[in-house]
Amino acid sequence: MHIRLLALGSRGDVQPYIALGLGLQRAGYDVAIAASDNFRAFIESYGLVCKTTKGDLQQMLQGQRGGRKAKWLFLQMVLDETLRLTEGADALIYAPAAIFAAPHVVEKLGIIGIPTLLQPFLHPTGDFPSAGMPVLGLGSGYNRWTYRFVEWLTWTFTKSKINRWREETLGLPPAQTSHFDLARRAGMPTLYGISPQVLPKPAEWPSDAHLTGYWFLGSNTDWQPPEALEAFLQAGDPPVYIGFGSMVARQPERMARMALDAVQQAGVRGILAAGWGGLSAAQIPKDVLLIDQAPHEWLFPRVGAVVHHGGAGTTAAGLRAGVPSIVVPFKSDQPFWGAQVHRLGAGPVPIPQKQLTAERLAQAIREAVTNTEMQRKAAVIGEKLRAEDGVGNAVAIIERVVGKAEAVPKMPLLV
Repeated sequence: MHIRLLALGSRGDVQPYIALGLGLQRAGYDVAIAASDNFRAFIESYGLVCKTTKGDLQQMLQGQRGGRKAKWLFLQMVLDETLRLTEGADALIYAPAAIFAAPHVVEKLGIIGIPTLLQPFLHPTGDFPSAGMPVLGLGSGYNRWTYRFVEWLTWTFTKSKINRWREETLGLPPAQTSHFDLARRAGMPTLYGISPQVLPKPAEWPSDAHLTGYWFLGSNTDWQPPEALEAFLQAGDPPVYIGFGSMVARQPERMARMALDAVQQAGVRGILAAGWGGLSAAQIPKDVLLIDQAPHEWLFPRVGAVVHHGGAGTTAAGLRAGVPSIVVPFKSDQPFWGAQVHRLGAGPVPIPQKQLTAERLAQAIREAVTNTEMQRKAAVIGEKLRAEDGVGNAVAIIERVVGKAEAVPKMPLLV
């Protein structure tokens, strides 16, 4: 049995699927991950086979500044690549961004398809809005409406392109319902790589929707911190980490200067991660270290607080580290996760990126590093998350669908 994990997206979208792929590999399955070529070295460093897209995701996001054109280019890449990336698989486990194409490819190939999501958007509930919609506190009626609206809006704007692709590429008739609905009707479980400690499962969700716990990736034993980073961490009080992952700021130098000013105003030491956003600064004060990146699972437990964009993976890493998180959401599901962090008492009120100032960030940093109750709550949630086995839970559910690895003949891997 060969299982293909379709992990299209940024690093935060890819990393949990490496963890899940390793869990499936340990269970005896043949596994490969399909992702952007940007992540080939990252995936292969964990001993997993990687099958890559022809498009350069990082260049796509940076070149278009993550705007509307980038979204259409990304959708086209998903449609162009999913069938090829799935060839040779007996079962397809697909990430959120692949939902536009994966249910259709599963239908075409007649294979098992299991949606594995990092945000709640497939199953409506009155408990919270669909990730990506505003958290307005308007009650269950509004929350349920957001799921219908997101599905309607997404299908309305993509159905002509998707149905043309179904006919011309897959040789299938036009779909009469959305890809969301196709995924729900497939009779397969949906795995949410989210901890019920962070987002309790709604009572109205079906029994085949599972909150397994997060899919955390352990440290790669080959990775060693640069000497400058180790020395900086040991040179004083735990610094505050500031990094926005794959988010692309329109003025990265201004963003970097704002972060540096906030660190100085708060009177703390800082680590500034450049990331895909290209954050840089000509003059770095001695109490700030500029790094390209470092594994969150290694770095976050060693800092006093983390400032980040609120992506699902980074939010999980910050919570698991047991230190307060200051969320600066840019778009998509990030305001949702920022609201959840604050609801848990593990971080200050989120600061939307468009409202960010050095003064506001400095105030939030001071609150995070001095509020002992916030630090206690962050530590408690971190301890609970570290005790979970999200990967093990997910693998057990997948095994119930595809069968135990030792009982299924292995298929040749086509890459």
